[in-house]
Amino acid sequence: MRKYFGLMILAVVAVILAVLYFILIRETDPNKTGKFFSISSSDSITEVKITNKFDTFLFVKEEDVWKLKEPGNYNVNQLKLQLLESALLDMQINRVLDQELPDYGLQEPGIVVEFSTKKNIHKTLFIGNFTPSKSQVYIKDADSGEVFVSDIGTTVQFDGSLAAYRGKEVFSVNKDQVNEITYLKSGVKTLTVTYLGPQNWQITYPITAPARYLELSELMVSMRKWTAAGYPDTTSGDYAKYGLDNPANSLILTDASGKSQTIEFGNTTGGLIYTRTGSKEDILQLFSVDVDFSLFTVEKLLFVLPLQTKIDNVAEITIESSVKSSTFKLDHSKSPIEVTLSGVQIPYEDFISLFVNYVGLSADGYDDTTKPGQNSFTLSTTFLDGSKESINLLVRTSDSYFIESVENKEFYIDKEQVDEMINSWASILAKTH
Repeated sequence: MRKYFGLMILAVVAVILAVLYFILIRETDPNKTGKFFSISSSDSITEVKITNKFDTFLFVKEEDVWKLKEPGNYNVNQLKLQLLESALLDMQINRVLDQELPDYGLQEPGIVVEFSTKKNIHKTLFIGNFTPSKSQVYIKDADSGEVFVSDIGTTVQFDGSLAAYRGKEVFSVNKDQVNEITYLKSGVKTLTVTYLGPQNWQITYPITAPARYLELSELMVSMRKWTAAGYPDTTSGDYAKYGLDNPANSLILTDASGKSQTIEFGNTTGGLIYTRTGSKEDILQLFSVDVDFSLFTVEKLLFVLPLQTKIDNVAEITIESSVKSSTFKLDHSKSPIEVTLSGVQIPYEDFISLFVNYVGLSADGYDDTTKPGQNSFTLSTTFLDGSKESINLLVRTSDSYFIESVENKEFYIDKEQVDEMINSWASILAKTH
């Protein structure tokens, strides 16, 4: 009996496999299911290859994201690919035909669809001519040779061009969480700004300094609205024509997760600018009016206000030149604050005009090559807690001064800003003498 035990086990296994086979056949037989293809809940489509009148397209799903690999590497419309996947899984069969006729157009089909699943199931179907009613289409299963008829609505997803499958989305990073932007001019890195928190952008290259957060916030809002307005007419890869063989402008965006994306910008034609958003072939067009690189300079983004403070914190301010010096003392026990200069009370409104110019002095640029000249002005703030803060304004050019502080000596300010403050100071002195 024992010697037959192994044979009995094999027989039982064979019966089980046979039953499973017939169940599987029943569950996947188009005559039974009414569908071209049925898939188990544990399986999924991972690759689709379509050959149609436009080209051959190979789509591959990577980490639940569909990507186009042929005729090049492109980002694609995820919703479009989800519909295409559903079309394969839910392709309804109206009827199965007994034979194949030449009129069906299946010997030289207009569309060939091949797909594979995670469990290594491979299928190929040929899509031929319309039926006489023009509302249905002939389809053939290449493996079984079966021919059937389906509504044309089930096959429209397979007849697209490259533009039809491509996505309009520009960003592969999280555009709502971009925390670093690097700007390259003709391939040379010229500026990096980093987001450190609410209302806190910093220039981190080529210098370290606060950046104008309002301008950068507005820029990010504008960039998030970028969407493809068109695509190149051909996939020939004429990168010189597009201006993308050596892009004039490029941005490297990094999001909060550390993911980076390089976006390159080329020539402008007809109000559209050629833009590469991913692979070498992944080129689209943006409206050129939505793209502006003029902000990406240290001068435009620098936000250094060395004397910035609130009047509630100030006990005195001193302005000193080579020929005169004034110390304004603030008495916070009075309302409004009483301001005196050499014991003489001055109008509060006049002081506020001076104070706004004083604390609003803002660096206009960065210069680490020019040698500073003589000291023209010293500006000092004494706070209520007794601490002090001061800067020297050293001659840089006939139209600008270096701002010398404890932290830095390379920032400079245009003479026009300083003149406004000096004029306010002179106006007060004229009233008190």
